[in-house]
Amino acid sequence: MRVTPIALKIAVAKGQRVLTGRDHYWKLMMDADMRKQPFSVDDIFGLSNNRSRLQISDFIDMLEKAEIIRRTGEMNPRGMALYRVAARQSATPMFKRDGTPIGDQMTARQALWNAMRSPFFRNGFKLIDISVHASTDTMPVAQRSARLYISCLLRAGYLIVLQKGTRTEPTIWRLVQNTGPAAPKLLKTQCVYDPNAEKIFGEPETVEVEP
Repeated sequence: MRVTPIALKIAVAKGQRVLTGRDHYWKLMMDADMRKQPFSVDDIFGLSNNRSRLQISDFIDMLEKAEIIRRTGEMNPRGMALYRVAARQSATPMFKRDGTPIGDQMTARQALWNAMRSPFFRNGFKLIDISVHASTDTMPVAQRSARLYISCLLRAGYLIVLQKGTRTEPTIWRLVQNTGPAAPKLLKTQCVYDPNAEKIFGEPETVEVEP
């Protein structure tokens, strides 16, 4: 039996805030810290668009193990632990897939975005040039990763093609939508699609694609 891939287009209102992801969770924790208030998984969940608490719980576990947040020793009315920020920082703490903290907060996508915004590439850039420019001794940026990010930014209208690639000449892109220093993030939507009813059931959940 041949399985046909399903392609769905899910629309999001222009300018609508995506209240999920680690940047959002960390902002809520820092907001609570500014108000000198503790927070729980429930508090973060209540101010997010998540369907479950799992993603939030995992992030809080990583923060606690890294001693970035600490338990207060108290519980909320539902018996869930309350936390406070122990190590304040404006940038969202980053972790590897195994939960190990990343000392250098720079990501490949942020490095690529910085390079695209630099005056050096105001007249456009090639794949190999932007990859080399964004790479460092401790964080090489693979051309494959750069190509994925470029294609997503191109589809979203951040880039334009100045010169279409051929067998002998590489494609040249240029940044036309410079919205600021923070790199645009790639998100994916997880949902349940029933091919029998040809409908999506439940609320789609948007999560960030790991850099």
